[in-house]
Amino acid sequence: MNFRTSGALKAVMACAALGTLLSGCGLFYPAPQPPGPPRTLSSEDLIGTWRDEADGRLTLSADGSFTATDVCGDYMESGDDVVGVEEPPTMTGTGSWDPLTWDPERTDGRPVTTVRIEFAEWFADYDAGGAVESPKLWAYKSLDDLEYCILSKQP
Repeated sequence: MNFRTSGALKAVMACAALGTLLSGCGLFYPAPQPPGPPRTLSSEDLIGTWRDEADGRLTLSADGSFTATDVCGDYMESGDDVVGVEEPPTMTGTGSWDPLTWDPERTDGRPVTTVRIEFAEWFADYDAGGAVESPKLWAYKSLDDLEYCILSKQP
């Protein structure tokens, strides 16, 4: 292999690697954080009413139930047959919720809490955190465009 072919091959491989990396960027970048010290939310911190940018509302109760009104999220159908199912952009209804705190080794050295809400046949997962003064729940609406569904806790 001569120098020209080797250089061209390296350039093609570098472009392919960069394209692969950029296509999965959303998986490595969490939602933008509000200013202030980061916070890991406990179950008690999660209880209450959360609102999204379009005034959708999610109320999490201490008994593990929730009520949602036009709340955004990255909804997926429960069960095995999810191929070809169009996910709704918002949901309204009731169901159950459950927090899960991930090991700090999975993240940047601090625990991360994920909240799962489950309707009858749909569910969504939100990362929970934010600053002490402004806790947030967020999920990706579109990995291609890095659009987020961000919910803010109401006082």
